[in-house]
Amino acid sequence: MDKASELLRLSETILMRTKLQEETKKEVAMLAALKADTLVSLETDELKKAFWINIYNSYFLLLAKQGISRKDLFRERAIHVAGIPWTLDEIEHGILRKNKIKISFGYLSDPFGKRKFKQYMLQKPDYRIHFALNCGVKGCPPIAFYTPHNINQQLDLATASFLEMDSLIDHEIKILKVSRLFYWYHADFGGNKGIRSIHSQYLATDFAGYSIKFRAYNFTEALYNFSDF
Repeated sequence: MDKASELLRLSETILMRTKLQEETKKEVAMLAALKADTLVSLETDELKKAFWINIYNSYFLLLAKQGISRKDLFRERAIHVAGIPWTLDEIEHGILRKNKIKISFGYLSDPFGKRKFKQYMLQKPDYRIHFALNCGVKGCPPIAFYTPHNINQQLDLATASFLEMDSLIDHEIKILKVSRLFYWYHADFGGNKGIRSIHSQYLATDFAGYSIKFRAYNFTEALYNFSDF
């Protein structure tokens, strides 16, 4: 088994065991013990997205199960992959969002993170990852199992499903009410113009000229929310 396949297999196994609430110590230890150069075997964005999305969703639940407060959970350096300790924030904003500062609406990169994430981050940012990462509350998208071979179709499905569920449309007065995710990561989506375009693409409706309103986010806890697809 090549290095990339081993990483993907472990990410999928950990996620499955987490879903079933089974013991993950063996797989977590194996992931941590891999050689330091293993991560660079994830050479394509498809491989990176499938691996890191699965890891993020797994470890969010594993850390939440340990009773770590929500305030500290995203900064806990407890995700050991190939000898490197990661935080959830580093996986999301450093790797999957290509080194973006967390609280900048997507407009600023982190000058201090560039060296650390350069070998591992996506080459091309993909706004669809926001509809794949789960943060344990009702406002978040559900968890799915991602594979590099089908990652684009899976992310398209996750995006379409989330928009259909979470967007509210008033065609009479031309208002499009969208998830707060679009506000927090405004630049990731290309601003309001991009938000309209994304909704037009996935909901098969022309939203040109519609006003954008950002909905309140539902922070009610909802752990182990797994998708059927």
